[in-house]
Amino acid sequence: MGEIITVTISKGGVLKTSIVANLGSAIAKRYPDKRVLLLETDPQGNLSDTFGIDSEALPHTIFDVYMGEKTIAEVKQPILSNLDIVPANNRLNDLDYQIWTTYKDEGISPFMLLKDALKGVREAYDYILVDTPPAYSLNVGNVLNVTDKVIIPLQLEPYAIKGLKKAVDMVDMFNGRRKDPIEIVGVLATLVRTTALHTELLQQTRSYCQHKGIRMFDTVIKQTIKFAETVAVESKPTVLLDKLNARDRDIVEVYYELMEEILDEKRTKSI
Repeated sequence: MGEIITVTISKGGVLKTSIVANLGSAIAKRYPDKRVLLLETDPQGNLSDTFGIDSEALPHTIFDVYMGEKTIAEVKQPILSNLDIVPANNRLNDLDYQIWTTYKDEGISPFMLLKDALKGVREAYDYILVDTPPAYSLNVGNVLNVTDKVIIPLQLEPYAIKGLKKAVDMVDMFNGRRKDPIEIVGVLATLVRTTALHTELLQQTRSYCQHKGIRMFDTVIKQTIKFAETVAVESKPTVLLDKLNARDRDIVEVYYELMEEILDEKRTKSI
């Protein structure tokens, strides 16, 4: 059964989409025998944009899956032979209104929509990576209801730990209602710069995570325009570029290092 890994925090601009796109691509590229599904649950549709897909032009998206009108198999888009994406677009902004105004009359369980939709899908994939919007809502509640593991991306800034605490509290709240708890697989520092402030904030965050018993990845994502540049010019994540110079290879290698941190933990636990 495919493992569902969600990248989430209630803050925008922390590289959630870039992490899902590049990490998913790294797994698919390194392990061609593994099948990977990317699930886009952010109405902005930036994950689709990363792969050159105009989700606003698509007749059906994850919104139709939530509404029970289409299956994931019917709306998914192929990226590689072993990598698919389920796109989202602006219609997903209507989900809360559509569900909360009809669920009683139609006998809908609001937080079971995605779980029902994934029945039979998880068996077809080894990994399902989920990109989430920067807000906790019915949409994200559905995602957390099916998630096995969570990655929390954290931009280093003076109030970063406050946002981290909110994300951890949200996971704890859902775990209080689940038989199989969500695992916080790790906190990932993003947009890291080589400055005294970021060095100090990184140390503070590591200390907080250690105190709380939360893993913090050794891998950090440094601030660079390369990922955005590649999407704009090549319409694909940097990991999928065919030709890379030495500097770009170092940038891309970060996602393979992150992948190994995540997969090595899984291998260790299975022994």
